Amino acid sequence: MIRILLMVLMLGGLTVSAQALTELSIDYKSAAPPQFDAKYVYYISSQGELVKRGHGGQLQWEIDLETRQAFDLRFKSIFLVATNGDLLCLDREYGYKKWSFSSTSPVQSVKAHYPVLVLQTADHRLFGLDYQSGQILWESKTHRWYDFEVSVSDSIVRAVSDTAIYDLNLQTGSVQRHWSLGRYSHQALSFIKFGPPTLLQGKESRLYLLEDKGLLDLRLSAQVLANNNEWLLLKQEKRELPSLFQLKSRRLTELPELSEASEIRMLYGDRSDRFLSQDEQKVEVYSLTEIYQSQDPSPLYRFSDVPCDIYRASLIKRMVYALCQNDDRVLILDPSEEAEQDDDSDDED
Repeated sequence: MIRILLMVLMLGGLTVSAQALTELSIDYKSAAPPQFDAKYVYYISSQGELVKRGHGGQLQWEIDLETRQAFDLRFKSIFLVATNGDLLCLDREYGYKKWSFSSTSPVQSVKAHYPVLVLQTADHRLFGLDYQSGQILWESKTHRWYDFEVSVSDSIVRAVSDTAIYDLNLQTGSVQRHWSLGRYSHQALSFIKFGPPTLLQGKESRLYLLEDKGLLDLRLSAQVLANNNEWLLLKQEKRELPSLFQLKSRRLTELPELSEASEIRMLYGDRSDRFLSQDEQKVEVYSLTEIYQSQDPSPLYRFSDVPCDIYRASLIKRMVYALCQNDDRVLILDPSEEAEQDDDSDDED
């Protein structure tokens, strides 16, 4: 059982404390963390039901899907993989099934992008599906595919095969170009970001850039915590301090001001230049732009004295969602409008 406390913080300044306004108990399966939008929480119960509740606890619907998998909220829909390996698309508002997709091999991963869903099956095939109907637009089985990313703006699927990295047309699946892997192992490479430039990670956390001539070894082993087209925010092995790595100059700079953070992670959603620093009972949200320009950065806003040890925190728009480590709570933290003036437009995922 996990309880959700809604904390709305309406205090001025950067540092804010919280009072619990709403407490909710839900039967939550830890292998598939709950997901949130501006009004609702979605989670998979221990019985395999997908449940939708309001932040105040009101039950909207619950559906027995016999699933234990993670799920994704996109296009006013919910995409999830059932226990039999089928991909299901549900209406997010009412919970009914729009369509399903099944193959001879279970679905392993899905990247939901308009207008094509790209998925990989356990037998290393790639499919492109129409996001509205689930109909197959194309299938690629000429190579064994191990990882892939999607660039909607370029209409490209970039995928790693046994011997090369390929660019496939998003609409048709046809090959547009490829780069030989040479001496690099396909099983050790995974995408961190799709460029420009494209960044991949290999064995022992080794970092590589994909350039016109092929893979460039950055000769750097680290966990990528945040990135954009110019900088990487890194956590190097056996080093306490996070670092900034400038891609153009290959310059590495340590960030001692963030040394107390137990975890730093890039945020997804409408503010891609945001990242958070979390440590036990504190969450701070920073701007990457500001931290690039200052060696003494200040957080955009900070939540102090959070009433639990934080296991994992994430950001959707301005709302911070913090999973507690030693009990059954999720904290929904909302900063004051004075802490950061932000646009309130509700853009689609």
